[in-house]
Amino acid sequence: MDSEPHHERVVSVEMVDNLADGITTLRLRDTSAMTVLAEELNDSTSPTEEFVRKAEQYIRYLPRNVSTSVYKVRVRVLLESMLGHAPCPGGKRYAAVAITAFGRGNNDGDISVQGLTLLADKWISCILLPFKSSHKMDGGLGHMSADTPLTPSLSETKKVFDPENTPDRDGRLRDQVIRRQGGQCAVISCPKKVLTEASHIFKRALVSKKTKNGEEMKSTQRETLDMLHHYGGISLSNLERRIDDPENGILLQMEMHTSFDKFEWCFEAMDEPNTYEIKWFGDEIQIFADHGLHVVKFRNHAAGEHIALPERKYLKLHAAIAHVLHDTGIGESLDTMLEIFNPHSAVVPYEKYQGQNDLALRAMIMELTDNSHHLPEHPNIICNATDDMAPVSQRLPHPNASCYCRAIENVTRTTTD
Repeated sequence: MDSEPHHERVVSVEMVDNLADGITTLRLRDTSAMTVLAEELNDSTSPTEEFVRKAEQYIRYLPRNVSTSVYKVRVRVLLESMLGHAPCPGGKRYAAVAITAFGRGNNDGDISVQGLTLLADKWISCILLPFKSSHKMDGGLGHMSADTPLTPSLSETKKVFDPENTPDRDGRLRDQVIRRQGGQCAVISCPKKVLTEASHIFKRALVSKKTKNGEEMKSTQRETLDMLHHYGGISLSNLERRIDDPENGILLQMEMHTSFDKFEWCFEAMDEPNTYEIKWFGDEIQIFADHGLHVVKFRNHAAGEHIALPERKYLKLHAAIAHVLHDTGIGESLDTMLEIFNPHSAVVPYEKYQGQNDLALRAMIMELTDNSHHLPEHPNIICNATDDMAPVSQRLPHPNASCYCRAIENVTRTTTD
């Protein structure tokens, strides 16, 4: 059979210059909007309902075909999803205030499309990407047998986390969730014994204070933690120390653990305390279809021992992120990028991606190479037509996007210094 025609991707110097100019302009708007956001979040005289009404109005008037600079996600859909699935009242206020702060035009009644696009890009790079990639660093706590290492990626974990700042992974969480759940998977009720793993709801990679080189956290990670606090209602006090507490752990069958980390399903909180409905965003995996519980009520099965149940706030934030990834269609695109730019690495630290400017550059590389053909199709991702590109002045010599990682990091470092 004849192979499909190969369309060679090109990039021009003009495109790169325009991107650099755009970064400077967006940085100024970002600083201004973040100042307004901080002020209005603390304004107790304005009720949340007023900000929500304004935010919904901004979204309603935003043209449907406006897309983010990263993967061309419909901005309107992403903002709607972040606002609509906010996991707590404080998160609802944060999302609404952010939309009004970034979307406010220069004149009364005007809406800034550029500002709303910037906010959508920021939420992708500082919330969606960190959550989507953090499980690649956190190998779980291993299979439940006495001779299994605490984590399949223990050697990588030692490189990434500073032992002075991070508790030893001594199996405390694993042992506690086994006792709490009576050794049973939270969502699989099977007469046969199944292999289970202890899963963190929040991964250690999200809150580690040091990179694998011992460097302090980057500003993008500080933004992530700030958004984690405001959007999820999560206290940041001693969060790194609390990462191995039982309220951050669930015992899951192996495949359920993997799919939970990938946000393929979530626990939807119900009115009854500690009770959740299982929500799938695609086809159920076979073991769940055969033996899965559609409603789960967590109980402590440890006789005479108090072991905390999974924290409701953590599960609600995980569910919110899962909904946004599914609504926008960006989840699979982020997975594809992580694989393309790190094809030989089992561990992808998200600090490798340094904010929305970095993601925009990587997305452009993917659009300009054959790797763009691997991006999944979704109705809320607007495909880029290559016919509109500037005249050829420089050709990319190789279709493998990983060739450009070092160059991208240099450009990003220059624009963020």
